[in-house]
Amino acid sequence: MTIDAFPWRSAYNPKVVNAAARPANPLVGQMIYEQDTKIAYIYTGSNWREVSAPRYAAMVYRGTNLAVAGGFANTTVVMNTLAWADDSVVFQGGADYTCPIAGLYRVHANVEIDTGIMSAISVAGIEGGGIPVSSARATRINSTAFGNYNAGQVIQVGLWNDGDVAANIREGVQFTWMQVERVGPRYDSGAVA
Repeated sequence: MTIDAFPWRSAYNPKVVNAAARPANPLVGQMIYEQDTKIAYIYTGSNWREVSAPRYAAMVYRGTNLAVAGGFANTTVVMNTLAWADDSVVFQGGADYTCPIAGLYRVHANVEIDTGIMSAISVAGIEGGGIPVSSARATRINSTAFGNYNAGQVIQVGLWNDGDVAANIREGVQFTWMQVERVGPRYDSGAVA
């Protein structure tokens, strides 16, 4: 016998469910906890509102050098090595970070190039979000952005080379990396997981 079968259980007491098995006729104010997504919801009378957010955090980095062509060129910087992740994240090696569920994600990225070229990076679809710190030997750019993503979407970092000199993106967790963390539900009318 499950706890839901006890007669003293009220419809307003939180229920543990899976995302595919939410109550068919919920009451306004009813709360559920989805054990597969690790999110608590409350029913508003017309939809389920998220009231807690799982972390879904990870850090990935570039494990090999990557050549960047000279001239005005855009390069996708694939982060191909997992540094760490919480227990909810499945890393798709070579595919950067794949969002496990829909939500608002914070993305912080750092890219280091082995020459002093002018560059910018785009993170979470925000172009030019980076401040280069250049010297004759290297350019380091980092940026933080927030973006709404659906389940299964891939978050990538792009590099814009604004010079006519070819370069290499330096590999290693200390040089070229991306940290991703789900901070809450989507803040637009997009899909949900």
